[in-house]
Amino acid sequence: MELDDLKTLWKEADQRLGAMESALRLGQRLAKADSLDRTRSKLRLVHLTLWYEIAFGVLACLMIGSYLFDHLGEIRFALPAAALHLGAILMLGSAIRQLVALRQIDYAGPVVQIQRRLAQVSILRARTNRWILLSSPMLWALLVIVVPHGLIGLDVYRAFGWPWVGGNLAFGITVLGFVAWVYRRFPAAAQAS
Repeated sequence: MELDDLKTLWKEADQRLGAMESALRLGQRLAKADSLDRTRSKLRLVHLTLWYEIAFGVLACLMIGSYLFDHLGEIRFALPAAALHLGAILMLGSAIRQLVALRQIDYAGPVVQIQRRLAQVSILRARTNRWILLSSPMLWALLVIVVPHGLIGLDVYRAFGWPWVGGNLAFGITVLGFVAWVYRRFPAAAQAS
């Protein structure tokens, strides 16, 4: 073989290698795009859920706020309504924060960065749901006071008595106290969840 033949073969090998690199890059882009499309389609349900939570949160804030304003002079109804209103505002804020975090994801960026942001949103969602679940006994006790009175004028304090209302509130406070104790006593368990 002569030098010109080697140069020709070398040039052909470079061209084939270049074509293969282009095909590989195209394949990688297509695979990334397919993966991102699947991620986006899964996130559509999360977006819809968050919009529902925001709409429900706004409605709850308005209704509870209206009830609270109407009963500011009656401490036995105003305090539970204020606590429920604060809870509705916190839940609304969490849903908005999650939605904003999802909207800020740059799907054209590195996959690791996308995964990190999704993990952060997932952690926030899990923590919010955990605290809603753990505070449910307390929220239930407050709802039992406010909702019947707001809807049909039923005074739960008179209908069931102060011991029943106090027992429900004490149970809710006990559950919250126990959860706080567990989180202080076992900080590793709190970080894992």
